[in-house]
Amino acid sequence: MAVLKLQMNNFDGHIPSALVDLVNLNVLDLSQNSFTGEIPHEIFQLLRLSNICLQGNKITGAIPTSISSLQFLIELHLGDNELTGVIPTMLTSLSAILNLSHNHLSGSIPSNIGVLKDLVILDISYNDLSGPIPSSLEGLQSLTELVLSYNQLSESLPAFRSSVAVDSRGNPDLLNNTAN
Repeated sequence: MAVLKLQMNNFDGHIPSALVDLVNLNVLDLSQNSFTGEIPHEIFQLLRLSNICLQGNKITGAIPTSISSLQFLIELHLGDNELTGVIPTMLTSLSAILNLSHNHLSGSIPSNIGVLKDLVILDISYNDLSGPIPSSLEGLQSLTELVLSYNQLSESLPAFRSSVAVDSRGNPDLLNNTAN
């Protein structure tokens, strides 16, 4: 099986670690259910995964650092959960969407997100992120949408290309706050 889409089914409980048996899985979409508990580390043994969508559940805990083992990952949707901790290192293969919005992530925005040169959309809004926005994000040449709103970001907003829609509302200590 290459694609498993079970979104909007009112599933609850923990995400089954038996998913690791689906060794050829490319797309995993369990969004808009009521899954709880942590993201099973076993998911990151599915080395062919290119798209993970766990958005809109009640998943807790940190984003596992083992996510960096997924060399073909191009989209990661973990928004609208109850994730905590810091944003881990992401692989450079992440080339479409990184959505970590509406969680409880803390710490600073890692400067290594700036190596995701092909990333198109980055949404890390509605978290507890603080500190400056790394200037390395200016180097995201494919970026078209950057959503930083409602965190605790500070200092000044880097100068992004005019083709990048930046929303940084709700960061009272951020200079040059925008919503375009």
